[in-house]
This record gives sequence, C-alpha cells and structure tokens, in this order.
Amino acid sequence: MGCLLYADDIILFSPSVRGLQMMLDTCHEVARYVSLSFNVGKCRCIAGPIGKMYNAVIFPLRIGNLQIEWSNCIKYLGVYVVSCKHVKFDINPVKRSFYAACNSILFPQPWYK
Repeated sequence: MGCLLYADDIILFSPSVRGLQMMLDTCHEVARYVSLSFNVGKCRCIAGPIGKMYNAVIFPLRIGNLQIEWSNCIKYLGVYVVSCKHVKFDINPVKRSFYAACNSILFPQPWYK
C-alpha cells in the first residue's frame, strides 16, 4: 500500500526516503496540473514508526520548493501515530475532547456570572 486517503487527508508510505521524495514530486506535479496546492504547514514526515531507525536524522523532504518538517508524531483523523520502536497510537487527545463534550452537556456552565 503506497497511500492512505480520506477526503483531503493523505498519508504516503514508502520504504525509503528517496521513494517518498519521488512520491511527493508526483503529488506536486499532479496538484499543479489540476490547480491545487499543498499546505506545507500541515505536512509532516515521520520515520518509522517501527524499528530501530525511528529516531535517525534524515535529510529534509520537499513539496515543490517548500521543505516539509520531520516530526516524532503525526495526527491523522484525530489519532496520533507516534514514532518509536513499535507501533504506538495516542488516543488521549480524542478521549479528552470526548470527556470535555460530555461534561459540557452534563454539567453546563451558566452563561452569566
């Protein structure tokens, strides 16, 4: 599997950094052809997340002439994937949001003080 798509969220998978850069170049060319652009501020690269190379220093990747930031975790559809020796998902932000929504329904704050 080379990519995972849901609406406007895309994850690209590649076994090598060079292969990932080639995929990014292809995405950039197709986006230019159909008059779309990527928000590089929201783009992240993550190494791993499986294996002993999860914290290796890797040269920066680019979409067009804009550099993509490397990160130790990414957020996809509300779930955080954390770079470590084993696959790790962090669902605590989703749980906090759920509990906050429940608390606001069960224990509403008065609009006046």
